[in-house]
Amino acid sequence: MEEIGHRTTKFEFSSIGDERREFVFWLLQQCLADGIDPTDVFEYAAQEYLAERLSTPLQFAEHLNRAFTDAYRMGADQVMRDIVEETISVGFDDLDARLSRIGYNPKALADLTDTRLPEIRRFLKGQLDTDRTDELSTLMRKAGLPI
Repeated sequence: MEEIGHRTTKFEFSSIGDERREFVFWLLQQCLADGIDPTDVFEYAAQEYLAERLSTPLQFAEHLNRAFTDAYRMGADQVMRDIVEETISVGFDDLDARLSRIGYNPKALADLTDTRLPEIRRFLKGQLDTDRTDELSTLMRKAGLPI
């Protein structure tokens, strides 16, 4: 393991933060042929919508791919905002989706909070009573989860 450790390079990835709009524009420039303006094929409002909703490079790449695919299937000349809205699922920002993206599925949350799995599922769906919801939320915040 020590030998492998010497051959690896460690780097820290910081969030895109406030530069999401610039990242979307840059990514489109990298994907398109020279001389083609990104706004000619991807509406500015659609770019703005992606920048508001997404946060990681992988999410941007995936949803740009989906948007281009859907626009092609529809025969559209330009990717419009409504096409982009269709590519992002309705539950994209739900608590269970956000926690799953960082590695916390319901079983992991049940283990973390010493709670039964059905109760965690009700918590994620917003079906628990207020007191128990507050109690589980407090436990998860103490564990460092972004809820």
